[in-house]
Amino acid sequence: ENHFARWASEHFRSVLSSARGTAESYLNRPGVAELREMDEEFYVVISMQSFKRGMPLLPAYPDELCLAEIDAGQRFGLRRWVRYEPHGTKFQLAQYLPIFMERLGFEIEAYNSLDGQKLVPYQCVVRRADWEQMRSRFLEAYPLQKTAYRRANGGSGSPGVHEDVLPKFVTSTALNIQERLDQEIQEAWPKLVVRKTFLDLEEDDASSNGSPKVRPPRRPKTTHFGRLLVPSLP
Repeated sequence: ENHFARWASEHFRSVLSSARGTAESYLNRPGVAELREMDEEFYVVISMQSFKRGMPLLPAYPDELCLAEIDAGQRFGLRRWVRYEPHGTKFQLAQYLPIFMERLGFEIEAYNSLDGQKLVPYQCVVRRADWEQMRSRFLEAYPLQKTAYRRANGGSGSPGVHEDVLPKFVTSTALNIQERLDQEIQEAWPKLVVRKTFLDLEEDDASSNGSPKVRPPRRPKTTHFGRLLVPSLP
């Protein structure tokens, strides 16, 4: 058996060497290097940071009640601004950026993943060709957003935007923690039931051990509420 294994190993080595040479030849054929360079430059990563005083703002439509008005935006048609309201509970730059550009008259697609990996919420990727077409308009309008943000929230801080940054990906551990936190928060809130013109909080009829719940005879004078500690995620 050992003699047969030594005899077969030479053939396996030859087959593997031939397969490796074929793969290297295919991956390094003429034009592939240029395709790799184009692929690396096909997308641009956009990043936002420093919006600790609330969600960033959007240019207001004429029929919207604005949050802040700035004279500096008058000549650009960007005097009035409203607060951005995300679709979910957490900010996603891939959702905010297309809405911001739409209000400037542009259409752009932004993505929250790159090469199959999910980006952190404050980053997104867009096609470089699309970005180059509207970049000058964005850089003209976004400083006005920062001015309106400071006017509405006070202080000197405002959301900053950077382009061509290195992508940062969400780890599976961070995703699992965030999913658990979202689920626990939802389960902690009582269900709100609308009954005609009254609002009732739906409660279980029995305690966890199966016995009926009994309302205390009198309400305590003081109540101590615990603090829900949620780790700060990007």
